[in-house]
Amino acid sequence: MSVETPDAVERTVQLAGNSTFVVSLPKEWALEQGIERGTPIQLYPHDDRLVLAAEPLDPPSRSIRIDAVSMDASLVPARVTDAYAAGCDRITVVDSTGLDAAIRRDVTALVGELIGLEIQRETETELVAADVLDAADVSLAQTVSQIRHRTNAAYDAAIEAVVDDDADLATRATERVDDVDRLVGFVRRGFRRGLADVTELARVDADRTDAFDHYRTAQRLSRLGEVSDRIATVADRQSAAPDPSVGPAVEAADEAVRGLLEPALAGRTRSARCRYPEAREDVATLATVAREREGPDAVRYETLADCLQRVASTALSLSESVVDADGTCC
Repeated sequence: MSVETPDAVERTVQLAGNSTFVVSLPKEWALEQGIERGTPIQLYPHDDRLVLAAEPLDPPSRSIRIDAVSMDASLVPARVTDAYAAGCDRITVVDSTGLDAAIRRDVTALVGELIGLEIQRETETELVAADVLDAADVSLAQTVSQIRHRTNAAYDAAIEAVVDDDADLATRATERVDDVDRLVGFVRRGFRRGLADVTELARVDADRTDAFDHYRTAQRLSRLGEVSDRIATVADRQSAAPDPSVGPAVEAADEAVRGLLEPALAGRTRSARCRYPEAREDVATLATVAREREGPDAVRYETLADCLQRVASTALSLSESVVDADGTCC
């Protein structure tokens, strides 16, 4: 299926008087676009071109009311999260019969975790959360850079928790993953707002191509965070630190994966590709050792091997998206 692109209308900018440029529009073409004599025209700068509109491009409505009375209480926080990700500036949770205390508590805690949102008003029947961030103070590139550092810290803490059987490190890894999730949600929100409003991305110092690259990079970093969380779970559930029959294989696989992760996070795709076969081989060795092992922890180390393979594969694809973003995000 092909999509026809309308032919461009080419006109020469002319000078009227000493201080005004004028561009003429073909009458038939203008009428087809709903433009006639006396119609006000708005021009918006966007990337490398100008956008002409016959009506002001007002931002779409970014307010939403969530009627808690009409849905299961457990679904309300999910609706708030969806509204935040969609770019809503004002989210009102309402119950005309009186807002349930559990819903009030859950929504308040959730809003405290969502970057840029604060509880603005609270009554017996409603809870209003509003965006308090100035878009001009936001940088998608810097946010993705923060995600990269927290993702790396989450992996470090998770694998060290396994090697040392350290519950505190496992908890720290989970906290880092929570940080990653919040920041990824913020990037997703900014990206979606930019799709809806032609002027939004200019306020966060990005064009649509950059915003997509930042969004894609954030999504892949999020997957690394999810895997780090699974590794932390292995540390929580193992009966003890890896013994000499499996410990060396764990450490070798970790060293190889770290050797791949470092250039991947820096966007050095060639180096990441060169190191991937070694990482895959050492992880496969760990998987073999785990399958040959007996005892309750055998399945834990098979899970660990699967996690490390996922880290390696995701890191390789991540290195390419960082390059597409020209390295500015990291």
